[in-house]
Amino acid sequence: MKIRLGSRGDVQEVAGFLKEMWLIHANNEPEYVSRKKIGAYPTRRIIKYLEDCFNGSKKSYLLVAEEEGEIAGVLKADVRKVESFFVETKVLYLDDAYVKDKYRGKGLAKALQEEVEKIAKRRKIKWLKARIYEFNKPAQGVAKSAGMKRLYSEYFKNLG
Repeated sequence: MKIRLGSRGDVQEVAGFLKEMWLIHANNEPEYVSRKKIGAYPTRRIIKYLEDCFNGSKKSYLLVAEEEGEIAGVLKADVRKVESFFVETKVLYLDDAYVKDKYRGKGLAKALQEEVEKIAKRRKIKWLKARIYEFNKPAQGVAKSAGMKRLYSEYFKNLG
């Protein structure tokens, strides 16, 4: 397995992965995540979403795991500010992570997270943060095995 920074040449394929992952969220949480809207979401908008990874801003990073000569998984991370009452106010936010089915359970997600930790340390960012949906037990397991802890939960109620 090789982990590298993503490139503009990866974005078309990565955009497909992200859309697939977002559709999984819609399938698991149809009351809150619209399959119709995600299905209609144009690839060019996903590519625009990834643009900060390549414009030299150092605000976003796309990590790519390669296995057997193909992209096996990806992790997008963004430098973000959190509320000023926290001890640290800058975090590296792990936003979108995806591993192809045939490579799941082989440590790729954990390796991607370890690599993003190196970026955070080089940037002197002391905290990682991630949003993981309640249904996504495998991602929760990866986060826990990498030493992350659940600090709080968000709660939703559909009034419609």
